[in-house]
Amino acid sequence: MRGISLSLSTPSSNHPVGFVVLSHPLCRDPGVIVSTLCLGHDPLGLYVRYIISIETVYTLPNLAIMPKSIASDLPLSKQLNDLKTLYASDSRARALVLWTASATSMIGLVGFFAGSRFIQASRRIPNADWMHPGLLLKRPLIRGVVTRVGDADNFRLYHTPGPFWFWPFKFRKVPTNSKDLANETLHIRINAVDAPEGAHFGREAQPKSQEALQWLKDQIGGKTIWCRPLRRDHHGRIVASCYLPPRLLPNNVFKGKHLSMEMLRAGWATVYEQGGAEYDPYTKEAFLRVETEAKAAKRGIWEKGSRLKETPAEYKRRHVAAEAAAAAAGVASK
Repeated sequence: MRGISLSLSTPSSNHPVGFVVLSHPLCRDPGVIVSTLCLGHDPLGLYVRYIISIETVYTLPNLAIMPKSIASDLPLSKQLNDLKTLYASDSRARALVLWTASATSMIGLVGFFAGSRFIQASRRIPNADWMHPGLLLKRPLIRGVVTRVGDADNFRLYHTPGPFWFWPFKFRKVPTNSKDLANETLHIRINAVDAPEGAHFGREAQPKSQEALQWLKDQIGGKTIWCRPLRRDHHGRIVASCYLPPRLLPNNVFKGKHLSMEMLRAGWATVYEQGGAEYDPYTKEAFLRVETEAKAAKRGIWEKGSRLKETPAEYKRRHVAAEAAAAAAGVASK
């Protein structure tokens, strides 16, 4: 392998110490080489590496490294002995080695921690069972694709962490069939709002429930949104503060308007005031003000006035009471 003999001298000495720099096998530019200053079996056991341009003189702390001559058959042992002599006799040479070793160690340490954080941030949360209490306490902002909107105030989110889900680094993709999505989505309950109930479990649908459901589908269905998990409700769903996709900016990086606020503003929900209510990132009063504005403007469920025949909360209480009474009557008849 071809080598380049370099001269190493210090400001206090004109005596050059030569050594061989081996060409890097992956480097195709003849003007750039990788030099290896091997100190042999010294007590510190250090190896120093630099990338040097042949045409340029680099002055490093206390040492100057410069081209000397082209040499193909220089004895490597001679160059190593000269370098070890310089290392043993000149404190500034040792300082350079220690400085370089410290810098290399620091860069490696920073790289290790950065890599660890990147791996942690790129780990998917498959479903609500993986959302442990410690993670909920941190309330992380997570990104995902809405795969299904089943009701007017909840949906399914496929978590897409890291950069590899979107152009130009799109190496992973969100499944599209129900078999691949089974147990791979987070069931999200939108915080701070209560939307009209659809027809479920033999119960009748509330007025405007289909319109409210369609509004939510139009806003988030199949789109990338951001959510902040807050807690788990009694149905095992993740109550989360969610954000619509922004209008102009890329939604895989930026979040848009708050979903709960926009639902209330459009008149497709009431403020949730039952036990366990979560009002992140605003206050209950802020949500109530937006609801009052929608009532005054007669939007959505308020088109016939500011009083509903039955709110979503009243609807659920009525059915729970009726089902409890029916269950009690069945037990009594036995």
